[in-house]
Amino acid sequence: MVSVIIPAYNEEKLIGTCLDSLVEQTDANFEVVLVDNNSTDQTSAIAQQYAKKLNLTIVLEKRKGRGKARATGFLKARGQYLLSTDADTTVPPTWVETITRQLDSKNMLPYRGRL
Repeated sequence: MVSVIIPAYNEEKLIGTCLDSLVEQTDANFEVVLVDNNSTDQTSAIAQQYAKKLNLTIVLEKRKGRGKARATGFLKARGQYLLSTDADTTVPPTWVETITRQLDSKNMLPYRGRL
């Protein structure tokens, strides 16, 4: 399994588009860890609407900063490989599949520890 980590702060206008692009992935063996970086808008509520479409976990990280949010997501991830994208990004439908295939073909070592 692959984990896709998405740090998000006040992304209510774009998080739906990002998550829609993950719903359309050709490889279904992945989880999404959305890290709400203490948003003051409806980011988490909008993301929660995708819980039935995606293997989705929403985590709150109160310490500000994309790096802190991303690190929290990495720690919560359960996947063999960790991918990350931003909440304002739309990924192509083969994004997870293409990256996973490349990592597998290079015999990359999976993530096995803490950051």
